[in-house]
Amino acid sequence: MHCRKLLDATERGVKQVEHPRAGTLTFERITMRLPDHPDLSVVLLAAPPSTG
Repeated sequence: MHCRKLLDATERGVKQVEHPRAGTLTFERITMRLPDHPDLSVVLLAAPPSTG
């Protein structure tokens, strides 16, 4: 079975957004690069578990 690496480097950080009603929203940011397309990346924003 041939297994191919779909994602390359992963970067983590925090992203904050100012929402007009909810105020400051904080997300964990995970950025993954695509090895076959170095100019493209996938960005995942996830709310911390404590935000319910």
